[in-house]
Amino acid sequence: MDIPTGDYDLSHDNGQLLIRTHTEGPAAAMGHNLTIEVDYWSGQVTLGTTPATSQVQVTADLRHLTVIGGAGGAKPLTESDRPKILANAAKALEPERFPELSFASSAIDGTWDDGSVTGELTVHGVTGPVELRLDQPEQGVLRLAGTIRQSDFGVRPFSTMMGALKLTDGVDIEVSIPFA
Repeated sequence: MDIPTGDYDLSHDNGQLLIRTHTEGPAAAMGHNLTIEVDYWSGQVTLGTTPATSQVQVTADLRHLTVIGGAGGAKPLTESDRPKILANAAKALEPERFPELSFASSAIDGTWDDGSVTGELTVHGVTGPVELRLDQPEQGVLRLAGTIRQSDFGVRPFSTMMGALKLTDGVDIEVSIPFA
């Protein structure tokens, strides 16, 4: 790894925080598997000489989301779909009541290319343990990724058409930070 040890401040300006959703149910092919970017977030990373001597903390404002992509669906994702999607997300996440998502690591194991980060995640006012994968998808970039179950944090996954089209309970989270 060619990333110097030290303290780093992270944000939307020098990294990316993505949420990926997936559809299920008999009408799943009608819905889009979405990629949503969190527009306002910050983090602090202390990189030690090894992952075990490092730590990470991230805070995100869930009131500021942007739909950046949608795969699948009965029709292509349109600009007019995006506000509707964000309105449905707001119904589930209640960002005016619970605006903050936060994560603080408690342990980092393995290597920069194949590690795990455990810690506490708070979403929707509920705090619980999560484990994220740590890797370096390209030189100078660290990525944390994992799947969280919405129901573990008191979030009811979006559902329509009497449940024929709904989001899976598992939502993928990814934070990518280029250090180059």
